[in-house]
Amino acid sequence: MRHYGLPEIIRVDHGTPFASNAWGGLLPLSVWWIEQGIRVELTRPGCPQDNGSHERSHRDMKAEVCSPASPNMKAQQKRFDRWRHEYHHDRPRESLGMLRPAEVYRPSSRRLGEQDKMRYPQGYQVKRVRDSGHISHCGSNFYLSEIYAGCNVGLFENLFGITELHYANLHLGNLEFNNKDSWRPKSVVIKPDKEPRAARPI
Repeated sequence: MRHYGLPEIIRVDHGTPFASNAWGGLLPLSVWWIEQGIRVELTRPGCPQDNGSHERSHRDMKAEVCSPASPNMKAQQKRFDRWRHEYHHDRPRESLGMLRPAEVYRPSSRRLGEQDKMRYPQGYQVKRVRDSGHISHCGSNFYLSEIYAGCNVGLFENLFGITELHYANLHLGNLEFNNKDSWRPKSVVIKPDKEPRAARPI
């Protein structure tokens, strides 16, 4: 990223090290991407066709460079380097009008470390996630996940009086208060009715 710049979007599947069962389906790597101003786009579970060109490049690479593998890592790396150059500089693509990827590629102008700090819309209450993965709100503690430690999340009370929990443009869940038992109040994050949805622009 320091050499080529930051992408606008990174599309990933639901496996490690990109996604998990935590709130928002993220892991530390994808959280870090978002902190850099990159939008993380998750494919549909079990649908490799959503990232078809990427999956095809993996298939071609395995067939042409890894079957059989080289006798040692140094030799294998040389094969990878040669294949990568050929794949981007020598092979025309129908999807690019028979141009080669290197002919149309341009580095990103977005530089690592130069992004503005994440901001939430007016009306959101911003909370910083503690190292334990908790936030405090209205006298209660809510556990998110340690993967959000040090991140700022946004709380928004919607028209139905429900406190929504957002991270960047993801609606992670809603805060549920139950203070009937003053000794053990139930304060948890519950999943929204639908999958995490885009929040208001940030």
